[in-house]
Amino acid sequence: MKDCSHSRAIYISEVKFPRSTVIVIVFDFQLAYNGDPKNSKMQDNTVPTKPSGKRILFTGGSGKAGRHVIPYLLAQGHKVLNVDLVPFPDPAADIYTLKADLTESGQSFNVLTSHFNMSGYEAKTLPQPPDVVIHFAAYPRNMIVPDNETFQANVTSTYNVIEAGK
Repeated sequence: MKDCSHSRAIYISEVKFPRSTVIVIVFDFQLAYNGDPKNSKMQDNTVPTKPSGKRILFTGGSGKAGRHVIPYLLAQGHKVLNVDLVPFPDPAADIYTLKADLTESGQSFNVLTSHFNMSGYEAKTLPQPPDVVIHFAAYPRNMIVPDNETFQANVTSTYNVIEAGK
């Protein structure tokens, strides 16, 4: 087994809109391998399409904001795994959606160690952690579900994603 050293940075950004504020949390995992990094890559369709590309786990990618951000990330050469309760709305896009409830801590931890698509199971190596986690999964406003459920789900899922990324 290769030795890995993980250094993690958490970037938190607040974006204000006229009627709401969006908080974006991005984890950046830098992996330094003591050995040949080619041995740790999964098959070609699970690695970025450009040398500078990252493997990105994106929560809430099927929502209003995510459905615009994910195609941009793909165009930049990144490989994206969408984690959401519903599939990505564009079936023609090269995006695998892993259905998970991030309010459940076990599922949150599991998605960070998951394959990026079904071809990952054919690889001879175990999946590596994603390079970056972008967390958009949330109820975007009140009146979708009762207020207490909005608060509970948004806080719990964000907490679980941060804990799983540690």
